[in-house]
Amino acid sequence: MSKIHFVLQGKGGVGKSMCAFFLVQFLRRHDREVAAFDADPVNATLYAFASSAGYPVERVELLDEADMLEPRRFDLLIDRLSRLPERTHAVVDNGSSSFLAAMGYLRESGVFDLLRENGHTVYAHTVITGGQAARDTLNGLELLERVFPGTPVIVWRNPFFGEVPSAKAPCIELPEDNRSMTFRDVELVLAEKLSFEDAMRQAESLMVSKRLKEFWDKLCAAIETTDILREDDPPSGGYVPTDGNGEESSAGEGDHNGGEQHEGGGNG
Repeated sequence: MSKIHFVLQGKGGVGKSMCAFFLVQFLRRHDREVAAFDADPVNATLYAFASSAGYPVERVELLDEADMLEPRRFDLLIDRLSRLPERTHAVVDNGSSSFLAAMGYLRESGVFDLLRENGHTVYAHTVITGGQAARDTLNGLELLERVFPGTPVIVWRNPFFGEVPSAKAPCIELPEDNRSMTFRDVELVLAEKLSFEDAMRQAESLMVSKRLKEFWDKLCAAIETTDILREDDPPSGGYVPTDGNGEESSAGEGDHNGGEQHEGGGNG
C-alpha cells in the first residue's frame, strides 16, 4: 500500500515546509510516485515552491470561514490518502498555526491507526533546531511521541539557529549551518524557487554547482538512513533498524531534485 508522511511542528519558521519539500525531491530522485499536499492555512510554502519547481502538489483547505479546523474537510483528505495507488508516497505539510487542532483531530479520530489498519505505513516528520526555538521544537517532538506512540517519528535536525539538541528518534541531519558558503548557495536556490537539479544546471559557476551537489548528496544519504524507502515496512508502520545498508538506491537524477524557501533561515 502507500506510505504517508505527515510533517508536523507547532513552532513556525524552523524549516518544516523546507524539509517537506526536500522529502518530495528525495522521493522523486529515487523514482517513487509522490502525492504532495499543502495543508498550511497561512503560508502554503510547500505549494509555492513545489509548483514553481514543477512538482505536482495540491493545496488543501482544512479551515472553515471562521478559521477553525473543519473535521469533515480533514475526513476528505484522509479518504484521499487511503485511496492512493499502491507504493505511492504522500507528503502532507501541516501548518504550525493549525498544529494543535490537527493533532487533536488525528488523535481523537484515530487516523494513524485507521490508515495502518488499511495497510498503509504512516510516518510523522518534525523539525528540531538550536537557539531560542530549541525548547519549542523539542516540545513539538515530545508531543508527537506521546500522542502517537505507535507511529515512527523522524526528526529533521536544522542547525540554522545553532547547535541542535539530540533526539532518540531516527534523525536526518541537515548538512550545513548558516556560516558556510554552501548554506548561502542553498539560500539563493530557495529564493529562486528552484529544484536542486535545476539549480545545479543553472549555477553561475562550477564551484557553486559542486557545493550544491555535495549538499544534496549528503542530505539524501542522511534521509536514506531512516529506511523510508524500504518496501517491506510492516503494516504497523513500526521503525525497523537495518544493518546500515538500507535499500539499493535507484538514484536516477533525471527528475527534479529541488528546494523550497529555506525556512531554516527563519521563514515559514
